[in-house]
Amino acid sequence: MINFPTSPTVGDIYTFAGLSWQWNGVAWQTYGGGGGAITVANDTTTATPVYPLFADTTSGSLSNVYTSDPNYEYTPSTGQLEAPVMAVSAGIFLNANTITQSYTIPAGYNGLSAGPIDVVAPAVVTVPTGSTWVIAV
Repeated sequence: MINFPTSPTVGDIYTFAGLSWQWNGVAWQTYGGGGGAITVANDTTTATPVYPLFADTTSGSLSNVYTSDPNYEYTPSTGQLEAPVMAVSAGIFLNANTITQSYTIPAGYNGLSAGPIDVVAPAVVTVPTGSTWVIAV
């Protein structure tokens, strides 16, 4: 997993596995001759947010890597994807109508689901004090 710096300034150069990227103020772009390839691996253990990388392969090797805006982060160990705004070009957000795994809404957050929703035992949804879970039917 390539852990790009989370607070770069324009012109910063990051080198990993013999390849380099330069921050242009919006995204990390390949820099210099580089050479070689990057091995792609599925990381499910990193506990700190990283920038999602975009490529045309999920395994093997690749020669170009593109990263996202610094406001768009992913935490591999939890599967949490965070962005300041989520937009759906087709106009429909989807959620499952059955909850089969326990989930705790993080403190300082609210939850919203389109219902009806079935919570299948032994799954439990925990809503901390000061938070709300709304099921819009």
